[in-house]
Amino acid sequence: MSNMKNNKITIEIKSNSKKCEQLRDDGLFFETIADALDIKRKDIKEINTGKKYDKSRSN
Repeated sequence: MSNMKNNKITIEIKSNSKKCEQLRDDGLFFETIADALDIKRKDIKEINTGKKYDKSRSN
């Protein structure tokens, strides 16, 4: 993995779960994502576009 490039990945997350709400309230939502992806929390930036979730884009 030493040849990894500094790539930017954009993801859209929709969740109404109590677990996500609790993580977010506790400030741990993005920390949890960073841990799962094995990246630094500072490398994650929240972008709130205010757009509604488009179900047609889901797989």
